[in-house]
Amino acid sequence: MPPFNLDNSGGCNTYVGAPWLSEADIATLTTWAQAGAPAGEIAGRPSRARLSGGSIAST
Repeated sequence: MPPFNLDNSGGCNTYVGAPWLSEADIATLTTWAQAGAPAGEIAGRPSRARLSGGSIAST
């Protein structure tokens, strides 16, 4: 983390071409979080990956 606050003003303390969230995106995320961060549609989720050996460390 930089030792200063970043913004999207184009001056000092900014990243060129940084993908900042729009105010509408921030409002959407805020509304979702305030609603208790509900899960999305279950039907559209991919199935969980199955690990052979039962551990990610298994080879």
